Amino acid sequence: MAGFLPGDVSQNGAYPGSFRRNSEEMPEDGPGWYFTRKEIEENSPSKRDGIDWKRETYLRKSYCTFLQDLGMRLKVPQVTIATAIIFCHRFFLRHSLARNDRRTIATVCMFLAGKVEETPRPLKDVIIVSYEIINKKDPVAVQRIKQKEVYEQQKELILIGERVVLQTLGYDLNLHHPYKPLVEAIKKFKVAQNALAQVAWNFVNDGLRTSLCLQFQPHHIAAGAIFLAAKFLKVKLPSDGEKVWWQEFDVTPRQLEDEDGVGSVAHHSYNSSTNAGNTIDEGSGFIGSKYAGNRFSITPYITPRLTPQGTPKVISTAGSPKKTSGATSPRRLPYEGRQSLSSWYPSSQQSSAANSPPRSRSLSGRTPRIDGKEFFRQARSRLSYEQFSAFLANIKELNAQKQTREETLRKAEEIFGTDNKDLFLSFQGLLNRNVH
Repeated sequence: MAGFLPGDVSQNGAYPGSFRRNSEEMPEDGPGWYFTRKEIEENSPSKRDGIDWKRETYLRKSYCTFLQDLGMRLKVPQVTIATAIIFCHRFFLRHSLARNDRRTIATVCMFLAGKVEETPRPLKDVIIVSYEIINKKDPVAVQRIKQKEVYEQQKELILIGERVVLQTLGYDLNLHHPYKPLVEAIKKFKVAQNALAQVAWNFVNDGLRTSLCLQFQPHHIAAGAIFLAAKFLKVKLPSDGEKVWWQEFDVTPRQLEDEDGVGSVAHHSYNSSTNAGNTIDEGSGFIGSKYAGNRFSITPYITPRLTPQGTPKVISTAGSPKKTSGATSPRRLPYEGRQSLSSWYPSSQQSSAANSPPRSRSLSGRTPRIDGKEFFRQARSRLSYEQFSAFLANIKELNAQKQTREETLRKAEEIFGTDNKDLFLSFQGLLNRNVH
């Protein structure tokens, strides 16, 4: 675990002056954490140290992936992981990635987030697991953390780092997340609740890897996620009468659709974060892929149900602002399966992840066939971005005859995980039909 330069927290990469916030109302998470993308780019401490925006975006995604992996291995709720990611984003808003080791800072943020969200993990566990992830390609290096001297060095580094992070954050640790307002609003719509919740939930999680949380308040991000999910699913949301959907979030259609609005920015951020040929096709409401619809006909996904009993448990103890109360996480299920393919697995594969909204579903024994395009649409709405990309890469290897059918199925089973067993069985049946 590399070290970092604490420096003078008041000077090292701090944003000069104060900037306009995205809303004139007092933000939920304190007065100084919301900026436009232009402000973020132009005043980036990393930029001043020679890191361009493209590289900074890559480094941001890398520490998010690291935190997701670390959180999974520590078996903390997804809300804790989300809090750690936001802490990390805020730190590097004011400090340079060139002067501070991102994985060290990320480890500090995870340790701190555990305490903030009342899901603490022993410092020793955090240090050891983090060290193992960082050195996973070097078995010899992994063993060094067992040496007392090495462990004590890492412990001192994390404790110093915690003080630096706390000072950088101004001890402003009261965070809110988009999950609960998103689910509560969708339950009022009475329109495609289950599919809409799943897709919007995925957009929120994917958005953690971008600078959205530095640009918009949580309830605005929730609105943007629903806005994109409705386009993706071609669902018409209530826009007249007593239940105008955007009023649930105190936003207007203009705020969602304008170039600088949360819907447009989230759309751009999501598409910019993809690297597997996937984009949001607003015309068809389908995540496009050159593999979609080419060869497959598969069993449809039976959508989850949102019920009052399925409301996620509130994890955060932070105060609840208007219409955006606290952070939430869905029901906890034991993690099963492997972690090597993706660090953004669905809820049943993490100790308590937020990759899926609360749901309960019954599976029928047999379901009708659907075409390949519909399958990929449903797979994208159900899987995280990382899972879906891994699945596409797996299919690409099969189509290029670089791996056998059996190897493709084995990888697919790992990617889908136990929570998506029905999806895997459908895929298996499809391959069998193609063989015959």
